[in-house]
Amino acid sequence: MAIDNPLTDSAVAATGVGTDTRPRGAERSGVDVFRTVPWVPVLWGLSLVAWAALIAFPEDLAPLAYENGLIEWVGTLLFAAATTVFWVAAARETRLANRIAAAFLGLVFFVSFMEEISWGQQIFKWNTPPAFASNRQNETNLHNFAIGFDQQQVFTLGILGLTIGLPILYLWAPTRRSVRRLGLPVVSLGVAAWVFVTFAIANVSERMMGSETHRGLREFNETLWAVAALLVGLATLQAAQRSSTATDPSTPESVD
Repeated sequence: MAIDNPLTDSAVAATGVGTDTRPRGAERSGVDVFRTVPWVPVLWGLSLVAWAALIAFPEDLAPLAYENGLIEWVGTLLFAAATTVFWVAAARETRLANRIAAAFLGLVFFVSFMEEISWGQQIFKWNTPPAFASNRQNETNLHNFAIGFDQQQVFTLGILGLTIGLPILYLWAPTRRSVRRLGLPVVSLGVAAWVFVTFAIANVSERMMGSETHRGLREFNETLWAVAALLVGLATLQAAQRSSTATDPSTPESVD
C-alpha cells in the first residue's frame, strides 16, 4: 500500500476533499477517507465554533474541561475507538510494514486510553497502590510521575510528527520512499494545517488568556486530536480493506 503525494491535487491538498477514480487494486494511501468525505472542513468548523465559545464564555464552559469532565471523557472514548480501528486494520492489512505500523499506532492509542482512565482506577475506584504514592494526581498512571521529562510533551511531539512531520517529509522526493517503507498513514496538508493551528492556539491561550480559558482550550484540543486519531485509523482501515480485496483473486476489479 503506497502513500499518495498530498500535492497531487491542489484541491485535495488544501482541503483534504476530493475523489479517487483509480481501479480497485491500485496502490492507495491510508489517507483516502480524507479524499472522499469532507472531514477536514468539518474539523475546522467544529474547532472554530468551540474555540469561539470557550473564549467568549470561559467561566460557563470551564466545568466541562475539568479533570474527568465531559470533554476529557469524550476524548478518552475516542482514543479507545481509535485503538480498535487501528488493530482491526492491522489484522486485515496484507503488507507487513503497514500491518506493523497500524498495530503500533493502535498500541500507542491504547496506552493513551488506559492512561486517561488510570488503567481502570477511575472506573473501579480502587485505592492508589503505594508504588504510585509520588504520582502528582495520586492515581495509577504513568504520565503524572515526575521522571525528569514531561510525558505529555512526548505524546504531543509524536502527534505532531505523525500529522505534520510525515506529510512534510513526503513532499521531498528523497525521503518519500522511506516514508512509504514505514507503512504509516500520511494525512493531507489540510489535516496537517489543522493540527498545527490547534497546537498553536493551545500554547497562545496559555500565555495570553485566563487559566480557565486555557484549561478549556487545552482539553478540547486534546479531544480534537483524538478525533483526528480516529479518522486516521478509519482511513487506514479503509485502505487495508481495499488492499485485502485487491489481493483476493475472486474479487473482480471495479471503479470506485
